[in-house]
Amino acid sequence: MTGFCRVGLVSAVALVFACGPRNHAPDVPAIPVGPAYGLPDSVYAFSTSAFDPDGDSVALQVAWGYSPLSHWSGVIGSDGQAVWTRSWHGPGNYSVRVRARDTKGAVSDWSPALDVDILSPSALPVSPLPPVGPTSVLAGFIYEYTCVTRGPEGESLVVTIGWDDGSSEELPPITCIAGDTVRERLVSWEPGTKKPRVRVRDLASGRFSRWAEGAPVEAVEMTGRGWRRTYDGHRIKSVARALDGGLVVCMDRPQVARADSMGNLLWAGDYDSLMYEGMSVRQTSDAGYILLSCETGIWFPAGLDLARLDKNGNLRWHRQYRAGANGELGGMYGRVALPTPDNGYIVAGSTMLMKTDSCGDSLWAIECGADDVVLTADGNYMACGRGATLTKVTPLGQVLWLREVRPLYYSACAMQELADGGFVLGGRKWNSSDRDSAYVARTDAEGRLLWERFLPGLYDSELFDVAPASDGGFFLAGATAWDELGYLARLDARGNLAWQRVTELGCECLYALLPTADAGSIAGGGYWQGTFRGAALFRVDRNGGIGPINHEPGLPAGAGIRSKAQTAQRATAERPRAAMRGERGIR
Repeated sequence: MTGFCRVGLVSAVALVFACGPRNHAPDVPAIPVGPAYGLPDSVYAFSTSAFDPDGDSVALQVAWGYSPLSHWSGVIGSDGQAVWTRSWHGPGNYSVRVRARDTKGAVSDWSPALDVDILSPSALPVSPLPPVGPTSVLAGFIYEYTCVTRGPEGESLVVTIGWDDGSSEELPPITCIAGDTVRERLVSWEPGTKKPRVRVRDLASGRFSRWAEGAPVEAVEMTGRGWRRTYDGHRIKSVARALDGGLVVCMDRPQVARADSMGNLLWAGDYDSLMYEGMSVRQTSDAGYILLSCETGIWFPAGLDLARLDKNGNLRWHRQYRAGANGELGGMYGRVALPTPDNGYIVAGSTMLMKTDSCGDSLWAIECGADDVVLTADGNYMACGRGATLTKVTPLGQVLWLREVRPLYYSACAMQELADGGFVLGGRKWNSSDRDSAYVARTDAEGRLLWERFLPGLYDSELFDVAPASDGGFFLAGATAWDELGYLARLDARGNLAWQRVTELGCECLYALLPTADAGSIAGGGYWQGTFRGAALFRVDRNGGIGPINHEPGLPAGAGIRSKAQTAQRATAERPRAAMRGERGIR
């Protein structure tokens, strides 16, 4: 009995020993982190981490893609990280793997491999990865495509991205380094199937890589409910709603034109006795018009003209304003003139805000950023300008407050008051590179920033006008591709981009917006096609659709354009009160 118990005790101890804690091999290490490309005899760093489920310390070993294996590293913690450096003497593809061993001798499997291409300098540059982006687009609309450049760390590259129809070379190159993610916006002018493609040029050698092509993209024509009208004349700078529901348009030279709600021209007047650049026109309560034009000096804007027209476009009087004798207001550049409830006018002159009486005599002027001005719901004036500043002024010229929404390298050249008393601003952000971004900001009634957006357009962009849509969103108009293309965009009420597009080849800039009741907008700008150079109106629906072009190179019969001599004659004869008052105000 005693011997039996002794045997049973030994068996039990052996059983307990055999069933003790079991050692587990470390987990497979993570794939090594390091460069995917390199040059011979250059030193590169690689790292990885390991984890041991039993909490044991581990050592790591690296396979560099050729014999022999590396020595085991020093012991690191159960979830530690190790770093190695390595160089290769010759070109080739090397698979770098790692495995782990714990202090009890258990070894993990090899990690997934990091493939490292060691390249001869003559093999540079490496083609980027194919561009990735939408595979179905609308012709004329702007879409973003991305690609990743490849090559040794720090290699300086110039990237060209575009379509395989040859328009790639028309896009400006982007400078970056190998491994960067490049984002570029493309537009397909015509319907059809094409592929986005990209290549790079090595800055050191000047050599080009092969083109890398993305998936086919199908571009389709959008059939919108809009229209296009073109007119003899110069660029359209201002579009406003007339009292009868039609349109009143201001063009360079300066010219004023009246059109019906579909853009069909009714009459046009040429006022060459005024300063050359027509900037703004609004209809007054008596169905006449107030016209603002400006003159540009050699080094800075030199002054502006304010002109009063009757309902038929005949010039009644005009007043000319220049900076003060001591230059205290700086150079003035007329932007917009609005009728005020007291039958006077408020004028935004870029560097100053000026109030006049009904005959255009200056009542007061203050120096401030004034690229645009609005009459606020509480009976005051709000001006916006350089630095994205807002200045609130009373009808008597008292500054209530001034707020800088953004620093110096921003501008706000257009503004609208919203139903809640806040404001939407549109302008431009000047970047350190030559690629500027259209800038949109939403503020509350006190000018405090609620949100802002940056829209690069094609290569770069800037905004000349912004308008709230009837559904709560916003239309934006301006220029892109270094002012060579008209730019339109739409945001929803929260500032999210709904779409952005270029109007068409031949439309240089869009300067003016007028929202329509069906959540669309009318945009005006400059236009050229072949030998024809003139003005253009675009009717855009809420989805960005425009529709077929309707070119009207001249005035309809009986339109009654006034001659230059007659215009100059009326400028003298039809300003009796203003003439009798003398030269008061700013001259």
